Amino acid sequence: MSNEKAPLTHNFIEGILRESEVYNSLDQLETLVEEGADLSSFPIQPLYLAIKKLPVEKTALQLEKFSKEQRQAFRDLDLWQKDELDVETFQYWVKAYATCPNESIRSEFFNSEEFGLFLKGRFNIWTFDEEDPEYPDHDNYFLTDDHLLLFEFDDNMDLMHEVRGLIKDIYSEKGVEHAYAMLFKLTVDSYMGLCEEQYQRKKDRMRDFGFVDYYDALEMDNVIPSLELLGNFINKKTNATANIDSEGLKQGLHSTSILAFKGKMDNFSGELEKVQTEKRLQYLQFSFVRLINGTISANQAIKDGPMAMTRIGNNTRGLLTLGFSYLQKLYANGDVVWKSEEGLFERFDFLDIYKIGNTLIGLIRRDLKKNLKEFKFEENQEAFLGSFWGEFLDQIYDLPPTISDKFEEPPREIKTVEDYELALKKANSLNDLIPFASKFYQVFEKLKSTGHLQDSYYLNYKVDEIDLETILLNSYANYLLGNIGEKYSSKMGLDLDEFKKFTSIVLTQDGKAIKKQDKLDLFLKEFGLEKIRDFSTYLEFLLEHHLTGYDYSNLTFEEYKHVGGPIILATLKQ
Repeated sequence: MSNEKAPLTHNFIEGILRESEVYNSLDQLETLVEEGADLSSFPIQPLYLAIKKLPVEKTALQLEKFSKEQRQAFRDLDLWQKDELDVETFQYWVKAYATCPNESIRSEFFNSEEFGLFLKGRFNIWTFDEEDPEYPDHDNYFLTDDHLLLFEFDDNMDLMHEVRGLIKDIYSEKGVEHAYAMLFKLTVDSYMGLCEEQYQRKKDRMRDFGFVDYYDALEMDNVIPSLELLGNFINKKTNATANIDSEGLKQGLHSTSILAFKGKMDNFSGELEKVQTEKRLQYLQFSFVRLINGTISANQAIKDGPMAMTRIGNNTRGLLTLGFSYLQKLYANGDVVWKSEEGLFERFDFLDIYKIGNTLIGLIRRDLKKNLKEFKFEENQEAFLGSFWGEFLDQIYDLPPTISDKFEEPPREIKTVEDYELALKKANSLNDLIPFASKFYQVFEKLKSTGHLQDSYYLNYKVDEIDLETILLNSYANYLLGNIGEKYSSKMGLDLDEFKKFTSIVLTQDGKAIKKQDKLDLFLKEFGLEKIRDFSTYLEFLLEHHLTGYDYSNLTFEEYKHVGGPIILATLKQ
């Protein structure tokens, strides 16, 4: 089997998907090797994930099958967590190289920057004087063969024999003088300086393989500050097509990172067909691989396993599809400064399109988070907003973000402009409502803390079950019943007759909520709620959700304990 890459097709995403299925395990890769393929030409990400599934003993035997650059990339991926050393994860490679039977491979490792930095981060290294010896007051140490350096480690170090063996290899290869000079340098070099230098070199190396540094990935994930600036970004975008070298063109993805895209990218095909040059296609493929790796890096998912990577893949695909839908609508409406017949991918790459979708959702989340924090609706207090808004917040912060037309309906991903506009409409309504909800909450908490609210006072609620939905319906009921003014200012609840009368006003004879409530607008103005966008729709939902489905004329007193809606006072049994 030849491992030469076929010329790119316009539908290269499907090509990456098909190729990714070959990279699921090292057994599959070894089959390709038997057929004539060369592992050294295979992409880094799937190889890394395949080899990390193996027991370390088997990995030790496979190392020689990879190129020096691939082995370097594996070490780069595991030595760092964000920009800090991850010595615990890196111990996998220490053991693998220490037990590798190939001397040149072991030499490559113990001469590497990564091994030196591992030693610096995992051991205290001291100079040792046999004529005036100073030993630690514990047994967790060993001396080099020349008795000139002492390596001290903690109780959790279980690779002492492997590390000591690698250090013996250094002395065997370099001789005492040069080995000592190499290791002594670790005692005098600044740890922070070494980390900074090596991290930058790692970042530069991995860029060529389509990987994105953690902080660059966060920057890639940044939200454009406003819709106006997003419009500027779109209209000022120009074609930028970098040359991709042979190493970059080799790069692909593991199936777990791209599974979310399978069968869900057909709407991109038409625009990709408009791309006119091989160079642009190569650049777009590399930007797609870089986008997937970048979102994985931003969420530190590559070490968390297949489920985490698939979850991030789903979110990436959702935001990418939303950004694509948004651009398509701008093109269709002529809301761009260039000709709409120009191919979308002639100006935008996958990172650009993702940024657009991420910004649309990110702006919604940012404004919600700001208001929830400002008015102290965080953690447990958020539950006071009720189940309707609780469901919406769960959906908008989900990965990928979702939305539903009606409460408790199965949600769908926000991947079209129409879905986004529905989410934005709900978010605007909630943002308007939050300041009012805060006032209701403060009054409610004050009454509760002063003992004015007790479980025994109410028929259908415990005090801790009362939320914004209950209070709004209670206020609306009191307004319709004429229970307004100073006399009723502290009235929290309806008696049973008042509750029945309220239901007869807002429900039809067959028990359905009346649309376009006659006095709803007056109620909104009375309480200043008319400033809340789409509030009437929300209140009509509350009436429908809490009050329908009951035959109130035939309910027993006990059955009224289980109805929703306004609070019923626990008056004498009727």
